[in-house]
Amino acid sequence: MCAAGCVTVPKESAGVRTAGIPEPAGLYHTVMRGQTLWRIARMYGSDVDRIASANSIQDARQLDVGRRLLIPGGVVQPSPVILKADEDFMWPVKGAVVLGFGQQTDAGLNKGLNIRPHRDMNVKAARSGTVVFYNDDFLNFGRTVIIDHGDGFLTVYAGRMDVSVRPGDVVTRGQTIALADSQAVHFEIRKGAVSQNPHFYLSQ
Repeated sequence: MCAAGCVTVPKESAGVRTAGIPEPAGLYHTVMRGQTLWRIARMYGSDVDRIASANSIQDARQLDVGRRLLIPGGVVQPSPVILKADEDFMWPVKGAVVLGFGQQTDAGLNKGLNIRPHRDMNVKAARSGTVVFYNDDFLNFGRTVIIDHGDGFLTVYAGRMDVSVRPGDVVTRGQTIALADSQAVHFEIRKGAVSQNPHFYLSQ
């Protein structure tokens, strides 16, 4: 199992306690380089939000290499779960996050990330799927594209962009779907209708 992240299942021993506050009984995972909460959750059949809550994680920067995570409801798999490349989420554009998830805006809490592109203005599909929505100026977000990934997840891309896809188009992970200008691109990951913290799904 250490090839996919070391796993520890603490055993309860009658009359034996270590010094200090004992850890909760359960399944533990040691974070390895490049892993995200999304990837870890998939490995153990758990849920991103449950893992974040159980370990008091509010920011993906807390997911340090070597950190031990409690996996609520996790199941030790007989062999490491290998995800296909297109099952992982990727950054839609390379740049600086100028407004984070949950930060306050004039319109309320930000439900995604606002990313200001660096040199590469190509906006790419974060994951393979089908374009299900396009609007020239949706709720003042600018040109907006929504991709359905077929497993309950959707991604949203919005801003001052020259969009090259339309509803019905099938796109692959990393495919260019728009060309942005120097303004920030708004990006969301949704599970059904609920916006997720993209940092839990994107590698740092």
